[in-house]
Amino acid sequence: FAQDVIEVAHGTREPGVVSPAARKSLRALLARWPGDVLVANEDLLCRLNVQDFYQNIGAAVRHIRAMEPEAEARFILYIRRQPDYLESVYMQFVQVGRALKFPRFMKRAASVDFSWLRIVEDLADAAGRENIAVRPFETIRDGDTAFLQDFLRLCGVSDPEAFSVVPEAGRGRAANRSYGDLGMRLARRANPLLETKKERRAFR
Repeated sequence: FAQDVIEVAHGTREPGVVSPAARKSLRALLARWPGDVLVANEDLLCRLNVQDFYQNIGAAVRHIRAMEPEAEARFILYIRRQPDYLESVYMQFVQVGRALKFPRFMKRAASVDFSWLRIVEDLADAAGRENIAVRPFETIRDGDTAFLQDFLRLCGVSDPEAFSVVPEAGRGRAANRSYGDLGMRLARRANPLLETKKERRAFR
């Protein structure tokens, strides 16, 4: 299912031409959990490449809906300030081991239309305005628990206040850590010296 959508989002599959394997995959997913199913995948509609800024989000969403037309599909999109978004994408490039200097990265980004309005309008046209919700990522500064509860509310959970984020979640191995200044300087110096994916993973 995800692979089919990703190919449409990347422009390598014709929209609406659903593979039998993808339809079977989605139906198995829906059958396994009767009721609502949450699909969360940050690579589903846009990849890390800075020049691929949700260019085909409308086609990808229509493709999702074509897989199972009878299913009700709603979409939640988190957006963030463009400078912060670009910084985050560049940091992910460095974290995965790419030896790319920031001026060259920004040169590649210069021709890209980073309008969230365009993205949201494409999403609304494909899914219907009543089926989308948009939130600024910066609301996470109000606290992890408030962020989680708002997300659960958007998902239709009847009592989101019953859920909270335990403090340990931000300190454990699963925490989504970023690089500080020293980490970035170390990575930018070391990345060109790492030859294999195994080495890059170990260094990260």
